[in-house]
Amino acid sequence: MYLREYDFECAVSMAKDGKERGDHEHLARALTMLQDYRHALGQLKPGDRMEFGSYFVANDIKPIKLLLRVPIVWLVLENDRTDGSLLLLSERSLDWEFYGDMGACSWEASYLRKWLNGACLDDWFAQEERILMSRTVCRPEKNQISDVSDEETTEDWLFLLSFSEVLQYFGGKGPGKAWKNVRRFLFERYTDHYPVSHRDAVGVIPFVQPSYQDKRAMEISYEAKEWWLRTPGVDKEYRMVVCADGSVDVQGMKVGCDEVGVRPALRLRPDALEQIKSAFVI
Repeated sequence: MYLREYDFECAVSMAKDGKERGDHEHLARALTMLQDYRHALGQLKPGDRMEFGSYFVANDIKPIKLLLRVPIVWLVLENDRTDGSLLLLSERSLDWEFYGDMGACSWEASYLRKWLNGACLDDWFAQEERILMSRTVCRPEKNQISDVSDEETTEDWLFLLSFSEVLQYFGGKGPGKAWKNVRRFLFERYTDHYPVSHRDAVGVIPFVQPSYQDKRAMEISYEAKEWWLRTPGVDKEYRMVVCADGSVDVQGMKVGCDEVGVRPALRLRPDALEQIKSAFVI
């Protein structure tokens, strides 16, 4: 299933126009369209895609280079039947950015968190779209090989997935089994002088492979590059990344690297459409 941004934009535009002109019939059609949109959101399932928000991309048309505003396409990771919320991940990397300043850097203090929940939030989403979004609690996650973890829990509109979430939503058998496999590898490799220091050992384990790969979902956009996770790597100067083949680099890349893709996640609340509809009642 593919849900277009136009369906929502058209309904909101019609509702605004109907209210401004006092046209009850026009407004009634718009409110019906919004109700249909809410129903469509409820029908989405993991693997479906939808457009939500928009951003500028460079379109190389020689001899002129244009910046075009295009819809952001999101991959549905979860339709929570308990509260009806949707967890979305951008289908492609929306930009390439560094995670934070060189040195130790937590998710809470990172440049990426500030950028996503500041400039990106304001630029990518219209006022009505912001109403549909809800904050997500992002809890710190320990890298169980390097024994490194952030300390702060944050609440964010836009955020990066963690290692556990990648394994959960892309068909892995869960982080517990993944870490167990890594430890087994380390034990077999260093059997003569085990245990070795986590910092030394983690360098020889570049990838933790999920048991199943959704190639379309895991691939980076445009170019075969990595994309950031918020889970620490070998130490707090590194963050885990997902590689172009879908594997996870548990050692991670330096937070100052600006050649890593950004695939933000967000959570939508379809029930917030009632708030939007009520604003147009005359």
